[in-house]
Amino acid sequence: MKKKYIIPLIATLTFALGTASMLLPFLPFGWLLYGVTVLLLIPYFKFLRNAFKWIASKDDSRTVLKFSNKIVGLYTWAEEND
Repeated sequence: MKKKYIIPLIATLTFALGTASMLLPFLPFGWLLYGVTVLLLIPYFKFLRNAFKWIASKDDSRTVLKFSNKIVGLYTWAEEND
């Protein structure tokens, strides 16, 4: 399997797990998984990039940027030896 298909596959899986988590009332983990899905799909959609820039500008604690740096590491790994 090529590495360029891994990130969309991970995004699909996190979305599916997030949807399943939203159906379970005792496990409020779905919103976090939806957020991970959005971060994984940012390079593919311009409106997500614009929304992320706006959210990052409103975040004083820089938590969003720290998390996005971890996602960038995943993209760097996927682009190596491709």
